[in-house]
Amino acid sequence: MQAPVVLVHSGPLQPLWQQLGLTQVGPAIQANLQHGELSVGRILGAVGGIDPGRPGVLLHYSDPFVLRARPLRGLRQWQGPRLLVCGDLHHGSSPIETLAAYLEAEPHDAVLLTFNPALVPQVRQRLRVPVKHGTTNSPEEAAALYAQHALVLNVPLSHGQGRRFFEVMAAGVPQVVFAQLAEPKRLRAILVATPPYWELKNPLKAQSAGGPRRRWRRSGAWPVLLWTALQKRPEIRLSRHQMWRGAADANRCTMSG
Repeated sequence: MQAPVVLVHSGPLQPLWQQLGLTQVGPAIQANLQHGELSVGRILGAVGGIDPGRPGVLLHYSDPFVLRARPLRGLRQWQGPRLLVCGDLHHGSSPIETLAAYLEAEPHDAVLLTFNPALVPQVRQRLRVPVKHGTTNSPEEAAALYAQHALVLNVPLSHGQGRRFFEVMAAGVPQVVFAQLAEPKRLRAILVATPPYWELKNPLKAQSAGGPRRRWRRSGAWPVLLWTALQKRPEIRLSRHQMWRGAADANRCTMSG
């Protein structure tokens, strides 16, 4: 029998991450965790269905920004495996030092990096627990990963263009980007066969005018919203199956954002 998994993260409930045996927990998911210290003790008392004696695997998804602002405390109370899945290590002040100091205070059994594979040796030198990474090791591996999918939904957390935009482009895969991109004329000036550029801002705004944007974001309905907006652009030839597959694959493969 597979052990249950409790995924603790700071974002809203992610429907595309959900699967049998997984419980998502966080201040943006459970109202009774919104205020005050976020701790294992509070989670065990506030979230139903978790057996304190046999709670399963704790999958703690965070990054140095969150570890500084509102870290998860009381890890020693969790009577099961504790895995820290860590995102960006290239932003902010002393991110690796922040991660190391947090793990000294709140021990985990292992760390999985979802970004910055070049920093793995440095992180391993600083931490006393096993460190793995769930990212690609080279541009060739990244291209092979993106090429498996019909469409990439690219949602940078910093709203910038980022390196992933060009990695997907180099793989020859269509992508939909929610970010502030460079001017289309500059993109088309790149001396490679650039992908089509579709301005979807206005169709998306019109489609979401019937309700608050926050509601769409929390409900996980952006793939539906995007699909409806795409229908207003007949030159975009993507089937509904491709749209859903691309959105689900992107959420599964680009968790770090």
